[in-house]
Amino acid sequence: MSGRTDGLSSPIRIKVVMDGKPLELPEHIEGSLTAIRSYLESLALQHGRVVSFFTVDGVIINIIEESIEIKGMQRVKADTISFDELTRQLISTSCDRLKQLHVAAESVITQVLINDWPEVQKLWEKWQPDFKSPILVVSFLRELCGVRLDELSCCNQTLGQHLTFFNPLVNDVEAVVATKNILQFSNLLENRYAPWLQQLSVFLRQLEAK
Repeated sequence: MSGRTDGLSSPIRIKVVMDGKPLELPEHIEGSLTAIRSYLESLALQHGRVVSFFTVDGVIINIIEESIEIKGMQRVKADTISFDELTRQLISTSCDRLKQLHVAAESVITQVLINDWPEVQKLWEKWQPDFKSPILVVSFLRELCGVRLDELSCCNQTLGQHLTFFNPLVNDVEAVVATKNILQFSNLLENRYAPWLQQLSVFLRQLEAK
């Protein structure tokens, strides 16, 4: 298989491999890395799979910009996974994200107790997006898993019921922050937010077993 690069009089050999098998590319896309990637993604979709790993001469390429040139390129390699495998990976990544948030919450609780309010205020402003992000994780998984999410239950409670506690918790935290009461703030995080987050992880870990 041959490819061309602008400004060079002689063609270079570009080897394209997907899932360990060499591929012949249509001639009209050999000069465009973007077109090569699109072709491989289309080919994968025809077999119910998606491109999960894409390298050029051993370098991982996550995002292809139009400005990327293929001059001197010798090998393009792509690996694919099934939609089920992709779903499992995304679920696992989401669960790991919740675990990270729980660790961060425990760190914040400790820092709240050992600092004066001005430092706590700065900490809260920095951490607030992460504090609210579990709902974004759930929304993402709802789009991904659909009704499977609504079927989750634990300790005689559905996931939907568990989620109803989040907005009141946010309101209570924001109210305490407004009063600048460090002890109440710490207690809310330790006694309500951290356990709520941990229980949410228990719910979502069930998805990995399904």
